[in-house]
Amino acid sequence: MKIIWVFMLLKADLLVRGQDCTGTYSTLPDLERRARNYVLADNEGYVSDALLESKWYKVNQYNMPTNYSNLDIGMCGTYFPIWMNGSIPSSSEGRVTRSACIISFFDLCSIVKTIEVVNCSTFMLYKLGPTVQSSGYCFDSIKTDAAPGTAPSYKPNSAFVRPELYFTTETGLAGRQFWKPRLWFWCDFQESQKDKLFYSIAWYVNDVFIKQEDPELYTSRNKTNLREDELIARNYKLDITIKCIVRASTSVSGFLGNRTASAGYWMGVQVINPNVNVQQGKTAIVQLRATFPFGCSTAKDQRDPDCFMYVQMYDPYDAYNCTSSSISVKDSSLCGARLPGLTYTQQSLGINYTNVIRNMTITTKDTNDYNPGRNRFVLKLVTESTLVNDIIGRSYLTDVNVVVQATPSWQGKVCYSHIDPHMRTFDERYYENQNDGDFIMYRHQSNKQEVQMRTTRCWGGGATCACAVAVRAGGDLFMINICSTPRLISFVSCAESILQVTRMSPNLYKVFMPLGTIVDIIIWYDVYLNIDIYPSVKDADETLGLCGVLNNNPADDFKLPSGLQESNNNVFSTSWRIASANSFFSPLNFSPTLWDEGSYLCVCPAALNTTPPTTASGDRSTPLCSASLYLSCTKKVISQGKPYSCEVRTKRSETSTSRIKELERISIKQSKEVDPVLDNHRLQKRQTRNYTFQEAFALCSSIFDANCTTTAFEGSLPENSKTFKNGSLSDCALDIMYIGDSSLANVHCESYRSAVDEEISRNSTYREANPGVVNSFRSTTCISNCNFHGDCINGTCFCHESYIDEDCSVSLNVYPDLDDTFNGGLCKRDDMDCCGDKPIYGIRFVEGITKQKSERFERYANGTETVLETIVNNIPVKNKYEGTMNVPCYSRKRRSTDSRNIIQTFVSGVRVYLTNDGKNYGSPQAYFIYDSRCQGVFNATNGYTFYLMNGTCFIDDVCYNDSNQNPSDSCKTCQSYVDPYSWTDGCTSSKKSPPSSPDNLIIIVASVVSAVLCLTMFIVIARVITKCFFKKEKEVAVTPQSQEITSPSNTRFNQSAPNCSQNNVPDNEQMMERERSFRNNELWEGRPGTPKEISFDISQTPLPN
Repeated sequence: MKIIWVFMLLKADLLVRGQDCTGTYSTLPDLERRARNYVLADNEGYVSDALLESKWYKVNQYNMPTNYSNLDIGMCGTYFPIWMNGSIPSSSEGRVTRSACIISFFDLCSIVKTIEVVNCSTFMLYKLGPTVQSSGYCFDSIKTDAAPGTAPSYKPNSAFVRPELYFTTETGLAGRQFWKPRLWFWCDFQESQKDKLFYSIAWYVNDVFIKQEDPELYTSRNKTNLREDELIARNYKLDITIKCIVRASTSVSGFLGNRTASAGYWMGVQVINPNVNVQQGKTAIVQLRATFPFGCSTAKDQRDPDCFMYVQMYDPYDAYNCTSSSISVKDSSLCGARLPGLTYTQQSLGINYTNVIRNMTITTKDTNDYNPGRNRFVLKLVTESTLVNDIIGRSYLTDVNVVVQATPSWQGKVCYSHIDPHMRTFDERYYENQNDGDFIMYRHQSNKQEVQMRTTRCWGGGATCACAVAVRAGGDLFMINICSTPRLISFVSCAESILQVTRMSPNLYKVFMPLGTIVDIIIWYDVYLNIDIYPSVKDADETLGLCGVLNNNPADDFKLPSGLQESNNNVFSTSWRIASANSFFSPLNFSPTLWDEGSYLCVCPAALNTTPPTTASGDRSTPLCSASLYLSCTKKVISQGKPYSCEVRTKRSETSTSRIKELERISIKQSKEVDPVLDNHRLQKRQTRNYTFQEAFALCSSIFDANCTTTAFEGSLPENSKTFKNGSLSDCALDIMYIGDSSLANVHCESYRSAVDEEISRNSTYREANPGVVNSFRSTTCISNCNFHGDCINGTCFCHESYIDEDCSVSLNVYPDLDDTFNGGLCKRDDMDCCGDKPIYGIRFVEGITKQKSERFERYANGTETVLETIVNNIPVKNKYEGTMNVPCYSRKRRSTDSRNIIQTFVSGVRVYLTNDGKNYGSPQAYFIYDSRCQGVFNATNGYTFYLMNGTCFIDDVCYNDSNQNPSDSCKTCQSYVDPYSWTDGCTSSKKSPPSSPDNLIIIVASVVSAVLCLTMFIVIARVITKCFFKKEKEVAVTPQSQEITSPSNTRFNQSAPNCSQNNVPDNEQMMERERSFRNNELWEGRPGTPKEISFDISQTPLPN
């Protein structure tokens, strides 16, 4: 029984040992460095098993020392060596437990750890676990004759790590197959040319052992490669250093020869220049390159996508709310860079992007404050990828340190055009531009920013004044044009929505350009403009045009378009005059050229980490890109004034299309205007004496002291305020010298106030040092000084009696005038939507005050007109020159019928009167709705005249051509020569013609002669009536009550004519010729709008008895 028990125990032991020895185990790392006689090199790190994974390790022909002889601190390639306190078990003992001792400063066995050992005859297994910091297990080579083979003498001269990209086939959703990119790493070396050897390769990442496989033949060494998934399993990403160590042996379990270690291979995205200096407002380059190949997953049945690894840049200490300067990336859609990768197809073609340098352009994103807030930045770079290799993930790269160098040349600068116009360049060179035409006032050389102005003769032709300005940024264009009527304040294009406009007052508009440049436009007396352009830091060294070159050097400001310098201000001015083909004011001339997307300013607020900032937005990043520095912010920046909306978008909605057509019409009409409105402003009576400049300057100074509230703060204002005041006084003096009129002093006073206010807005250092002065200045000074018709209290105008609007610029004693209505007062109901809200144009429109009296009328085919409805209400005001009327949508019905069936609605419309006091109304404007398919119209001296076109009928409010059938009765047709306003019954009236006979021929000839005589009489009578017709007053009397009236302008509908037979109706050719004459104005005299002869009208044609 005892023998059986012993046998069973032995069998169990053998079974356990057999299971242990047949498993798959990792080789203990750094075996060759763990020997007692191994000497560490000076730059070689210690072996440390503090993080060693607890498991069984294969050690081949090595054993742990069983005593502490010849052991000391610093041996076995570690600092605190560990030895085994017990004997090496025999192969028959199976699994045994031993104690491992750690040698320390104070004891040869200060710490005892329990280990397990199995002798598998040809190799040893040790179950080891983590130890204390800086300690490691010792192992010596067996070095006995019983060992299988001896260590070879061959040692590779060198080794290096080589990454390789390959693709595997994977199956995704719905069984779709795709290529997935993967990486593995080869340890390349020169194999022995003499002996057939096996090679053991050990892998390390950041000097930490990863794995070591059993030795393999050179041709099979791919089995020992390090794979991407093995790195991911250990939470490795980019920015790692990989090493391999190769040793040769004569057999798989034989002694290993001397080691050959590779140099470290760094795997990551390298920041080539992590320290960058950039000039404020300019750009700098950060260079990146990936040191490893990577690819993108691609579906096998789809076209390859673009393959990139994205690197995003962000500042962990910046909330990107635009309260201080930031660093942004110039790109179309990224706050970083794209590094190209490979698809399966590209790799098959041998394409390689490894180590290709990519540039990331950075620039300052400024706030228009003279104090940028920060000039040093530590920027984080992080990868953000989806389709590329898994190991890339979200990996952090080397920080980029940016130092910003100040650019002061833009501070305290303004370029302007004032009144007639007095000009100043950015660098403070003053000159006069007494030339009319369209000019480039400002243009940015590198970006699509431009300001054009138009000047025309004023004050009786003795001077020129600016009356229009157009501000362009990329595909956006904003325009104020008051050179002629209808005056216009509107966006002409909003293809990108990067131009922002605020209405500061009815007469002051502030335009914010994408690069930070600000354009102030103030309207004076509704006839001329002051234009002030305040530069941004990105304008430094980049400006051209009448504003000169912004570089702190006034000597080079008169730079011509050719690049040459000029000294004569007149030659300089005219050189920047542009032809109509390049003018934004020319009809239909603006074709949006979009902002270069590669110049967008991109930031990544959502890339912020959770620490150290408190403004974390999550792990993923959504780039915030815009051409405008105001739009790529995490909060609203522009809070001044009322945003001015745009009705013209790239998406062609019905509203947008209608607005575009209306702007085109207004542009054409303005270009045809003969008499400009600039002479409408009457200056004060010219002074009888002539002034010297010194006398005029002194007079302006006294007016400023008495009326200009800004002067009360002199001595406390920013330093540049002195320059602004002297410039305004000089311009004021020149006006007094030239026109002898001091009334324009208020204009120059406002220029001074506006410049000081902008200077305060841009100088936070001044604001912080002088809060009391700033508050007092802004509470006691108002835009245009309330036009001397109100009191400025806390920055708001309180108007005196009889004056209204935000700046007290409108007198209640002067009613608002109307110049024009939508589409010139004509709406083709067959071609456009004629009802609803439609624009009206004029002057002195005041938001919340201006009312309209709207008369809805119908004009009938017999020449009478009826007012159906009168409504009085407030109108929505877009600006002081444009409002909105509402046109009701009603169906038009036949009013009544007489024997001729022609008393029905011919055209309808709305007549609008405006008032600001509810009592006094200005001249009306009519808006007509008609059907152009059969109704013609021409513009007479007193308004529009409508007529029925030849060969058409107008029945029940519908146009028909001759021979068109009644939709509900095929017997009835349109026969305009019978009755153009009713259906003609063709079934009962048509008869077969009798056979021809001599008598019939006589009748036919007589009829022809009669028709000719009748037509001749008709033409004579028509000429007589025409002459009488144009001697009569043609205004239509309109009463608010619903009643019939006979319009003198429609006498041609009611005049008598010879009684001619049906055969005497003028033929088609005659009618068409007359129609063409009306349309082409061929019958008009040279004076526009005056008909020479009234065209024949079907309503004048008598009907058969």
